[in-house]
Amino acid sequence: YGAAGGLRVRASRDGGATLTTAVTALEGSLGSAAISSDGRLHLVSLVGGPTTGAFGSAAHRIDYAVSTTGGRSFSRPKRLSGRDEMVPFYFAAPGIATDSARKWIYAAYVRGGRDAVWDLVVLASKDGGATWKRTRLGDARLGRSRAETRPRTRRVVRRVRTGSVFVAKPNEPWREQVSCRCARCQGQTT
Repeated sequence: YGAAGGLRVRASRDGGATLTTAVTALEGSLGSAAISSDGRLHLVSLVGGPTTGAFGSAAHRIDYAVSTTGGRSFSRPKRLSGRDEMVPFYFAAPGIATDSARKWIYAAYVRGGRDAVWDLVVLASKDGGATWKRTRLGDARLGRSRAETRPRTRRVVRRVRTGSVFVAKPNEPWREQVSCRCARCQGQTT
């Protein structure tokens, strides 16, 4: 939960009957959490607030931390946003998700300033959060998203939780492809 002083974590090992003492995991008051299949707790947070640039400020940043102790302690924060990157406070809570099958971690946040030209930044880590690869969706230079500008090349964006894949080909709108893993379909794509 977000509180003065940062994102705090309380854990329960008895179905919620009792909670551990709160541990401050990260600075910031907006954030997201995900638990990977190995039991690690991953957190991202937006550090900054409305008084330092509600609609975008280079003083804001996105941080990541992980706990291997069930929330009793956390790694040192790792900055995910770029240096001097404009990160808005309003409408901009970062998100995090894990892909148990591939053992990847995904984080996402928006960047941009008062001109309301914002991009979505998606990060992926395949080494447990040690390193991250960044992808920017949108086109701040043109002030419109890539989906609106009809991409010249094939684009694939994968939704982690449902396994749905969205594909855009040149001069065609985005459409959803679903690969079924049941015995009847045997991985066919629809």
